[in-house]
Amino acid sequence: MSPNTSSDFHLTLCPAPGGSIEEICTILSSLHLSIGRIRFDEDIDPGYLFVSVSGCRAAYESSIELLQAAGYWIMHDQDPEIISIEIYHDPVHPVIVSLLSKAQEQGLRILSLDADDRGKDPSRFRATCISPSVPVAEAFQSWVQEQFPGALCNISDDDAHKRGFYDTYAASIRAITDGTARPPVYDLVNRFSHASQSLTWFLRDYLTTLRRALENGEELQKSCTDAFSATIQKIPVAENLILHCFQLPCGGNIFLLDSPQELVMVDTGYGLYHDDVMQMFAAIGIDISRLTRIIITHGDSDHCGAAGYFSVPVCAHEGTGKVIATRNRATGSIHEDWIVQEVYTLMINLFGRMHPGESFQFFPPAGDEYIEGFAVLDRMEIGGCEFFILESHGGHQHGLIYLYSRDAGLLFTSDTILNLSGLTEGRRRYNGFAVYLVTTVNVDPALVKTERAALTALARKADDLWHTKTGHPLYVACGHGPVSVVTDSGLVRTGTTMQYTHVSGLT
Repeated sequence: MSPNTSSDFHLTLCPAPGGSIEEICTILSSLHLSIGRIRFDEDIDPGYLFVSVSGCRAAYESSIELLQAAGYWIMHDQDPEIISIEIYHDPVHPVIVSLLSKAQEQGLRILSLDADDRGKDPSRFRATCISPSVPVAEAFQSWVQEQFPGALCNISDDDAHKRGFYDTYAASIRAITDGTARPPVYDLVNRFSHASQSLTWFLRDYLTTLRRALENGEELQKSCTDAFSATIQKIPVAENLILHCFQLPCGGNIFLLDSPQELVMVDTGYGLYHDDVMQMFAAIGIDISRLTRIIITHGDSDHCGAAGYFSVPVCAHEGTGKVIATRNRATGSIHEDWIVQEVYTLMINLFGRMHPGESFQFFPPAGDEYIEGFAVLDRMEIGGCEFFILESHGGHQHGLIYLYSRDAGLLFTSDTILNLSGLTEGRRRYNGFAVYLVTTVNVDPALVKTERAALTALARKADDLWHTKTGHPLYVACGHGPVSVVTDSGLVRTGTTMQYTHVSGLT
């Protein structure tokens, strides 16, 4: 990027002692940076200001230098440290003046001061302050101990109740992600704040939205290892083809098409669940070494997030490749530029441990062949059955595909048609996070309605054909919920359902 190319930059700032928002804006404006977004609320946290500016990178980098020289913290990866001080000195006045002067010089924020010359011990002085980083805190600690021998000066990482709202929020993100959050955690908080600010236009409360984002990550984290569970169906769909469906705790289904010749996976679930899924496969007798290829229906993390863990070809629509590469689930849609979709993708990729891999085999572009209004991209044989790869219209996500087999009486509808009535209460509750945080899980809500109607028509016509041919119903494999059959009242779960946990095994 040229130094003079206009771009957007995000700043998370801690106001300096004696500083002001007006001074920050003056510094930014002096460098011809245009402020496009600003968020500050003293009632929530007086210590943080979020700013988005546009301009050239050289000006942005200069602004950081000027702001830091003026005593403002530019928050990125550092984790503020709490410093607790207790000094006995008679008189106490020179201690107060000296310590406050040094704190201001080093850019510390004062959280509390306590001295009383008419109290029980007039020589005691206590203070708590917050440092922008460990090195600054350690330097200040050394100065206190040199200046006031016998002083107690402790650096603490467990005084969360003394931190501001955003410091506590950042610490919670670190806990969920084991400290590996990328982008840097305060940049991440800034972006969460931006999305929450945008959602106030949809009557979402700012703080509630921030907390819901955090709860999403916490819910995912606590559904792993000992708490991991899956709902399993095993359905013979053709003479040499068995369909396995695994409903995971907080996300999309994994499907296995099992034939004597090969094992094919359709969607992978979150990367977060990979180790649990491998343990489950081994426990129930699935030989995953037989896996020959993976087919990804679309680019959401709960459908492709573990693809990179397997050393087999990963087949997907080119649009799915773009969604993954841009880290924006709305890429290619009418909402591509909406910050809420971009931030949600960032969040769910982080919390879900997105690991889709870097190499994909893309299906050919659409040709002249259509099935009930859906373009045929490719055909493949699995277990002696022909499967059509159909291109979606892009209502749920650009690049989404369906798999349809007339030979097996099987239709994979991905996230366009779901059997939500078949979800457990826990899975239904988790799905509510996405609806709250992006208002709708579909990148084009109007288009998805017509697309769903067209796909439903295809399912009903295919069901009639399969009934006539075999006397059995069409199986519908949804992106969420159980494998189902088509009835006059909608989708109804079919076959036997089993439950799996690491502790109990298959029950």
